[in-house]
Amino acid sequence: DGLELIAAEAEAARLGLRSGGSLVDVITDCYRRMGRVAARERGLERSDSMTAREFEAAMIAAGIGEEGVLGLTRRCEAVRYGRARPSAGDEEEAARCLGLIEDSARASRRRK
Repeated sequence: DGLELIAAEAEAARLGLRSGGSLVDVITDCYRRMGRVAARERGLERSDSMTAREFEAAMIAAGIGEEGVLGLTRRCEAVRYGRARPSAGDEEEAARCLGLIEDSARASRRRK
């Protein structure tokens, strides 16, 4: 189901970061895949041009908690558009947000 797929994507990305994966690659790939799942859950066709706000709305509507979603969006925007090289703090925050998304998706799935 969609919530489990979102949880699995968040878990895989979090583990990818922990094992030394590139923050830019891991976060942008995960963000894109989770956006597709969340949009499909809402009956929307996910295009690669989905805005950050559309992603947030789709994820929250799918039952994912705001804190992780908004935090991941900030991290994704920072790594995609920021000029500074991502720091260890950026990686820790991204991993924390992914953990929140994973937990929220699994909790929402249990409630259904």
